[in-house]
Amino acid sequence: MLVDETWETVLATLKTEGEFSLDELPFEQSELVGVWKILRRLEDKNWVQQDGELWKPGAKAQMLLELDGSSLENGQN
Repeated sequence: MLVDETWETVLATLKTEGEFSLDELPFEQSELVGVWKILRRLEDKNWVQQDGELWKPGAKAQMLLELDGSSLENGQN
């Protein structure tokens, strides 16, 4: 299911990379509109925040994923 795949991918990417752009996620072109809508819902719930083309950890992700300093530096600059 796209919602579950998006959640798992986004949270794992935030944990490992700290930030990402939509086109860096491993989804088919035909799925990107759905993924974008899911990201907007995640943003509403403070899991992510959009900064231009980049998606970065929101307050909830920072707290609950226990992001280390290097992920926060990558995702918050």
